[in-house]
Amino acid sequence: MHLSTRYLPGAVALLGSLALCVFIARVANGRAADTPSDPPAAAAAGAAGTIAVPAGLTLDDVKTAVLEAMAFRELEVRDRSEGSVTAYYTSGNVSLLLRIDYTAAELTLSVNPWESRPKPLKTQQRWMNNIRKDLTDALAKRKALKS
Repeated sequence: MHLSTRYLPGAVALLGSLALCVFIARVANGRAADTPSDPPAAAAAGAAGTIAVPAGLTLDDVKTAVLEAMAFRELEVRDRSEGSVTAYYTSGNVSLLLRIDYTAAELTLSVNPWESRPKPLKTQQRWMNNIRKDLTDALAKRKALKS
């Protein structure tokens, strides 16, 4: 009798925590079907989007805006060729290799590789949102300077 009363509360707590784990796993799986944890198919292939260039900017204006945005985010420019810039950024255990192809009409961003782990993936997506905003702001600034 003494033995069962001694271990019974621990056994009940263990079973309760196991049931909670199963519940959490089911909720997470249900949520995974509703909200994708992976980037869209295009992003998984490396495409991270395009940004339209305001009318009236030359290729040199676009190049200057891209380099300003990279410098603002302290991205390390690894390769620079006509119509393309490749930059690298790392923080902790998350890194980002970004390629920006540009013309006088648009910027095309691609990331290699996208992280598959949820937390680094969210970090990369947040960085990309910030970079898109910086690029858009730099292009608007160049447009305002030309006016």
